[in-house]
Amino acid sequence: MGKASRRKRTDVPVESRDAKIVRQIMRRLNVPDSRCSQVEFWDRTALLLGEADVEEWLRRQEDDTPDSQYDFTYSTLERALCCAVGWRSWPLEQECTWMLPRLREALSARGPDEQFVVEIGAGPGAASAVLSAALGVPFLAVDPHPLTAGLSEQIADRTGGKVTSVVAGAEDLARVLDGRVPAAVIGMGVFRYFQRHVHRDGVFSYSNSIANYLQAGRPDPQSVDFFQAIRPAELLLSEAACPDYVGEVATAAAASGYYFVEGGLSQMRTAIPTGPVENTLMHLACARLSPVSVPLLQATYSPLPAPRPGLHLEGPMAEALMYSLGPVKTLRLTELRWRDGTLRRAAFQYGELFGHYDSTDLDYRRLTFHSAAEWPAAEARAVEYEEETVRSGEAQGGALVLPVSAW
Repeated sequence: MGKASRRKRTDVPVESRDAKIVRQIMRRLNVPDSRCSQVEFWDRTALLLGEADVEEWLRRQEDDTPDSQYDFTYSTLERALCCAVGWRSWPLEQECTWMLPRLREALSARGPDEQFVVEIGAGPGAASAVLSAALGVPFLAVDPHPLTAGLSEQIADRTGGKVTSVVAGAEDLARVLDGRVPAAVIGMGVFRYFQRHVHRDGVFSYSNSIANYLQAGRPDPQSVDFFQAIRPAELLLSEAACPDYVGEVATAAAASGYYFVEGGLSQMRTAIPTGPVENTLMHLACARLSPVSVPLLQATYSPLPAPRPGLHLEGPMAEALMYSLGPVKTLRLTELRWRDGTLRRAAFQYGELFGHYDSTDLDYRRLTFHSAAEWPAAEARAVEYEEETVRSGEAQGGALVLPVSAW
């Protein structure tokens, strides 16, 4: 019985073991769970900080500048744990779980002088404290706010990690490292301050928008400097951004020989007390690992489901699957133009399946597959809707010549 039980535990997948490790370490912080409602979060925080602190935090969120909010959040360890760490505890747990095996591998490939990791935009350094405890290696937690000094050390005391806080901007990383080379650099929600997202209006195709960024090849100079400063360390990021932001990151990375690695793009769906959040997880390297072998949007939303009758997808995954299908037989292309937006629709055949793909310039995507038996009725409904919308004067439109690949 005992031997069988031990054998069963060793068969648990690596990801599951890492998730358990991170979860156990996170529990040592005793922070509110961000999956709860706002009311439940305030109630739990009030027990830990007191009603006066909760009221002051809410007031600053409504009335003050981000700097003032940081001044409050980082003024004590308890406030930092509740207001910064607890507020996004579930995203943090998932980010650390995703990064842990990648950091372990990066460390195993480095020499004895490179057995450390740097976190940029670290805030109180909770990610560093959790991952340091899990990996058994030291971290540098770099953040420009002066009140973060010493916070990561205190949090690491709780997790069992070893972290040194450094008050500096990520743009000063070369000075902070002073010739040292970490195995990896991590960042949560900070890289967009290096490579700022230039949002494109009227995007019907994230895939083509990504290609346009790559073709233009105009990275922010400070992002190029950043990659040069960390080379050859691997870079692990979590960013909340538009689906085509990966094109801008890839452009910045390419200027210094960095690239997204195979399996190094993923979508993370979690929640904070205000509701669901989505982040793109990114792993970049300049050596050792193979580059991603499929288009970036497809890589971000992989694994993609197999087409089948009744499959209905919305959002960027719908586009990723549509663009991954390869040659399809286009049956009909339509464009409907309202005052506040435009819809493009493709009716197509893919093997024995039929489908509709919708894309708008307001970031909406939808893909639906039908069997041959279902198709006539589904297509009739689509045509009826389009004709009635134009006939009623709600929108203008008609046939579209531009193929989906050129949207």
